[in-house]
Amino acid sequence: MAQMERVLEELLAGPVSEDLLTALPPEITLGWIHVNEEGVVYVDLEFSGEGAHPAWGSHHEMLAVFSIVNSLFANTPEIDSVVLLRNGQQRPTFAGHLDTSRPLLADSQLVTTR
Repeated sequence: MAQMERVLEELLAGPVSEDLLTALPPEITLGWIHVNEEGVVYVDLEFSGEGAHPAWGSHHEMLAVFSIVNSLFANTPEIDSVVLLRNGQQRPTFAGHLDTSRPLLADSQLVTTR
């Protein structure tokens, strides 16, 4: 669990280089993480300034969500899926475009190596 918390804290902290962009805005912080017996990881993200949705387009929402999901899968291979919660509740979507009402799997099409 500590490994997953560290991965998400680093992701939420953003890049150390000014040449890179952050996947997640600073108003998002990590609430808590729980892993059940089936390997499903529940991640509660706390959004300050609670509104209907963050003002993201579909591309930004996909990158934000899968930066979390893919980072967890890459660093903790024993997990089965990830459920994202927003302020303690599982929502149908984070910004109106991507279905987050179900457990999510890594999306290898969004990962590139150099």
